[in-house]
Amino acid sequence: MPEVELESGVTVLVRRLGLFELEGKGPALIGPFLYEYELPGGQKVMAEYDLLSVTTPPEPPSIPEEEVEPRSELYWRWIEYHTYQAALRHEGRRQESLAAHLTWVSTYIRDNCLRPQDVAQVLTPEDWLRVHRAALVPQVDRALLADVFQRVYQAEYDGEPLLEAMDRLKPGSGSYEVIRSWEVQLQIEMGLSETAYLDLPLEERAVKIAAVQIPRIIESLTMEDERRRLERERAQEKVKRG
Repeated sequence: MPEVELESGVTVLVRRLGLFELEGKGPALIGPFLYEYELPGGQKVMAEYDLLSVTTPPEPPSIPEEEVEPRSELYWRWIEYHTYQAALRHEGRRQESLAAHLTWVSTYIRDNCLRPQDVAQVLTPEDWLRVHRAALVPQVDRALLADVFQRVYQAEYDGEPLLEAMDRLKPGSGSYEVIRSWEVQLQIEMGLSETAYLDLPLEERAVKIAAVQIPRIIESLTMEDERRRLERERAQEKVKRG
């Protein structure tokens, strides 16, 4: 277990959490606010509302909403106002859920990662920050992998970044967290225990995952292209036969 020196100079032992030990536990986190808007052609799409990009909050029009003509300029200004207000309310609930979740994580670490005799030694916010850093394991995510694919391996497929090209692959009827499964696959293929695997720095884990998965992704994309080529040929042959 990692040793952590506290501000007092006392050293405590901290158990490192498992890679996915906290998944599905504790108060649920609320995601970003999504809203629906209409494109010029009438198609409706969902998007994430970016409150930080709003420099001047929209004000409600002076004319009451019930007196406004549908789809008029004032109608859309009311829609904009209501959407902004809904986003504000949602952000408040999201921050509350985040605070509740972080409090739960702190309690979980206290109860599961520290020895009972060490808990009383952790006195200051800085002490707890050091304990949390030792207990929590950063996870490889898509942004890090995309950077490693490009920066380390210059991985592309037909001129497109490889991870973006991978998104074209048909997932079938199943679904799962791809990158998490890659982490577990790498641990198994390296023959390491979870503890030994998590001793690897985050960047090293990402580089190794990329080295294993890039050839597999390219092979899958090549097979998918061949499948589509055969489908086109069969369709063309069918048209020729009438």
